[in-house]
Amino acid sequence: MKYISNLIFILFFISSIFPQNILSFEYTGSDSLKINLSNTDEVGGFQFLIDGINFLSASGGVAESNDFNISVSGSTVIGFSMTGATIPSGENHLTTLFLDTLSVNLNNICFNDENPCQSGTGSGPCCRLSDPIGGSLDLILGECVEGCLDNLACNSLTAEDCIYAMTYYQDIDNDSMGNGLISQMYCDDEVPESGWVLGPDNGGNPFDSDGGEECPEDTPADCSGVCGGDSIVDECDICGGNGSEENYDCDGNCLSTIDECGECGGSGPEENYDCDGGCTQLLDLNGVCCDFSDADCSGICAGTEIDEDEDGICDNVDTCIEETGVSQECGCNAGVAEGSCDCDGNVLDACGVCGGSGADEDEDGICDDVDTCIEETGASQECGCNVGVAEGSCDCDGNVLDACGVCGGEGTSCLSAEASKIGKMSIIKLYPNPFNPRINIEYSVAIPGVVSLNIIGIDGQIISTLINRFQANGSYNTSWSPKNISSGVYLLQLESNKTIYHKKIIYLK
Repeated sequence: MKYISNLIFILFFISSIFPQNILSFEYTGSDSLKINLSNTDEVGGFQFLIDGINFLSASGGVAESNDFNISVSGSTVIGFSMTGATIPSGENHLTTLFLDTLSVNLNNICFNDENPCQSGTGSGPCCRLSDPIGGSLDLILGECVEGCLDNLACNSLTAEDCIYAMTYYQDIDNDSMGNGLISQMYCDDEVPESGWVLGPDNGGNPFDSDGGEECPEDTPADCSGVCGGDSIVDECDICGGNGSEENYDCDGNCLSTIDECGECGGSGPEENYDCDGGCTQLLDLNGVCCDFSDADCSGICAGTEIDEDEDGICDNVDTCIEETGVSQECGCNAGVAEGSCDCDGNVLDACGVCGGSGADEDEDGICDDVDTCIEETGASQECGCNVGVAEGSCDCDGNVLDACGVCGGEGTSCLSAEASKIGKMSIIKLYPNPFNPRINIEYSVAIPGVVSLNIIGIDGQIISTLINRFQANGSYNTSWSPKNISSGVYLLQLESNKTIYHKKIIYLK
């Protein structure tokens, strides 16, 4: 007894030091499953997978009261907040899931604890919690629970072991020797009072249904005992039965693989559609659901329109290019001649002006055709002949650039005008969010340096690097189009000059 008391004290002491986060079930019957969360860490998002069950919806609990969005797809449940809300530590009812009872055939309900997950939810563990900035939290999964969810059982949708019907055989003359050719299945609470027995006796009358009278030779009895009848025993030994359902045995057990939509022997959802028939991609101009990877230039999936002459017009036309051999931006047979910058044959001058005549002869960066003073003095003449800019200075008064690149300035903080308003490196705008198929990203850099812009998964791993190079202070924009990743919550991480900034983004297929 003393040993047990010491062990309980040690376990209590350890649990008080090391934080624990536990997901568990509570099933009391019917078509709903209660999910509980006991957490010592603050939770910013969750995901879990329960194989073999299709969920229709989720509601209630601390997830709903804390404004979490809950996405239900097949066996997978994802929860996140669009407002940055979190679930505080405590003993919580997380949410209640509602089941598609017609597709369930289970006695045990268990979390999928595969790591990495191999059931269509992307890389990483199938069941996971994230902290408020998207990092992974330690998670303990509760025990499986018992419950009869088999819709073929007599006591389906109860928190008990399944009870299945028993086979009774017809015994019209009550001689306890039932007819082995005529049977019926009954649940315990539906046992027939008379005329049926649990098992046929091989010595019984094969035509017990008609009191033992034999049929004429030209009209023999069928399996139901009807003279001249056409009922036969099916493969499940049922007289007049239709045999087992496709992909199932005679006891209603699935003999094939259950697809991702929970259908026995199914082939999964149609390409680009989910299990409910909803389009997971985009609709083209003809209303076809596709990912646009094979769309033509007019936006039609598997279309044939192409811009052959690259003039920006989707018309399959390239005849002018064949006739003249030049770009036809200015019209057929009036193309832009090689080296010219407009349809009149003008070319760029030394200063980059189309059709201009300027030249920077003195190489001072000014397109003014001036070089006489250079010949006289050998110095740059931006400030006038014989009054050149001294070496190292940035104007005619001898001023130099300060640390921020301002001529004659005294600044040391190199914030751009927009970055100064923001006051620091920042992710300015993300839109749309949630997104599919692309998210636009606007951010600012306050101090010049190497800038990294990464996409981080819920497991803390870098999924994609968008930017990793030196950038001056100012505002920038880019975009991200995910490929081959699952729906869920991800982090956009902006890092520069030892400063890191995060924002959540949500990808929905």
